Amino acid sequence: MKKIDPEKSIVLVTHEISPTGAPILLSKIAKSIKSRGYYVVVLSLRSKPVTEAYRECSDEIYIVDKIDNYSGKVMRYTGHDPSPRQNRALEVMAARLEKRGFKYILVNSIASGMCVPVFKKHGFRMVCLVHEMKGACTFFHADRLIKDMARLSDVIVFPAEPAKRDFESFCGSIKARTEICPQGFYCSYPEKNDSEKARRSLCKKLKLPEDTMFMAGVGIIHFLKGTDIFPLLAKATEDIKNLHFIWLGSAVNEEYNAYMTAMAERLGVSKRIHFTGFIKNEAAYKKTLSACRAFLLTSREDTYPSVLIEAAACRVPIVSFAGSGGAESFLGDERGCLVPYMDIEAFSAEVRKIALGREDTEKKVEKAFKYVNEEFDFEKYTDKLLAYLFEE
Repeated sequence: MKKIDPEKSIVLVTHEISPTGAPILLSKIAKSIKSRGYYVVVLSLRSKPVTEAYRECSDEIYIVDKIDNYSGKVMRYTGHDPSPRQNRALEVMAARLEKRGFKYILVNSIASGMCVPVFKKHGFRMVCLVHEMKGACTFFHADRLIKDMARLSDVIVFPAEPAKRDFESFCGSIKARTEICPQGFYCSYPEKNDSEKARRSLCKKLKLPEDTMFMAGVGIIHFLKGTDIFPLLAKATEDIKNLHFIWLGSAVNEEYNAYMTAMAERLGVSKRIHFTGFIKNEAAYKKTLSACRAFLLTSREDTYPSVLIEAAACRVPIVSFAGSGGAESFLGDERGCLVPYMDIEAFSAEVRKIALGREDTEKKVEKAFKYVNEEFDFEKYTDKLLAYLFEE
């Protein structure tokens, strides 16, 4: 085993390696930390293929349920104790890393919380990032995980105040030090895009008339992301014949995806809704986003979605539900448009105004872009995480 410098080595924990929000964020954190000369070990709690991004950003990668041949079904994260096999695998990993001199760990999300008691028992200083809100925590029975984090972490980092409030609703008081710190913008800034050229290119790619305009949604196709709201918005604006809706993201639940498809067909809007899948190429992703008239953040709950920051950086107007999470603070001070929570009629009215050119979005777009540029530097975000980990 490679000898390490304990003061320049970090263990990062993710619940899985996948092209979704929290795992993508952790890979960017790992890349930033590694570029500063730290030795980075990534520990994943679920068996999924290791992506190229994770190979590039880490020195060692371990899948917990494959340690010491503890293979089997995918490890599930719930509020219950880990199974004996899972607990044994975590104990093996913690003991190995402690013996090698590791003593700092960054736990990414409540979904990774089953490792908290084990690594704390082995003396690790621990910073936990929280990306979940009440709905997700309830669904995954995360009470036990949250209480362990609140009791055993050294620092807990929330991206927005609503996430902290939801966390506290499960555990009451938090023993750990808490910080509010949005994650920062980890993509490169696009050049001032020719949005009209990008729009025409997208029309050609999708074989649509040249006057087609697009409204974008971004993220996994999921109930929490509100992907099913897209057909409702398409139905409410069906009189605007050249208006189409495009979702940039992949399906993670086949049942929900089938329901979504059937719903769009029943409403008679399936020809006006397009799903691109996950766009790996960053330039292609930004070009597609820039081609859209607006970004529609339909999430039912989302702590502080990176896609919100990305849309602002691409100078795309944003419409979101108030009360869904961090979007409310981001879009405040007229940096975007907020409508009452789950008010589909109000949301579709804003979509209509933007589509028909009745909404002056330029000032909001420039305010949001400036806000990202000034407040969401990713290296400064990494600086803060390292300070939380290594401070005495």
